[in-house]
Amino acid sequence: CDALFRPGRYAARVLVARGAYAQVHRCSLPSELGTLHSSEVALKLVDTPLSTHDPTSAVDVYAEIAVFEALAQSPWVAKLFDYGVAGESFYIVMQHYPASLKQWRTAHVCGPGAGERAPQMLLYLSVYSQCIQAVAALEQYGVV
Repeated sequence: CDALFRPGRYAARVLVARGAYAQVHRCSLPSELGTLHSSEVALKLVDTPLSTHDPTSAVDVYAEIAVFEALAQSPWVAKLFDYGVAGESFYIVMQHYPASLKQWRTAHVCGPGAGERAPQMLLYLSVYSQCIQAVAALEQYGVV
């Protein structure tokens, strides 16, 4: 498998988040994948299971990849660019976003005046509508 996926293309990494069985890094976009407006991608590394009793399995990882591929045309889902296995990790390379929805919302604090809240409320309702559409797209594939 190492011959089919070259993790060295994603060498310049900055850790974004770490969980019990995976970590997400931000890294430079390899030139051969340069089809985005951004020059960065999100690189998710999922630990390979050490035994059949481990909570993460290849089936789980490839089920996640299958969802990305099934929803490739949806504007509500991050784009999948590459994936593979190398060393002790599964790699999933996807579109990078500069902030999570929670980070974005926290940065948009309304002022005390009602006049300032109305335009913000329209923006929030628009974003909420997009979130509902994303969940609906996932529901069509039995994800939620």
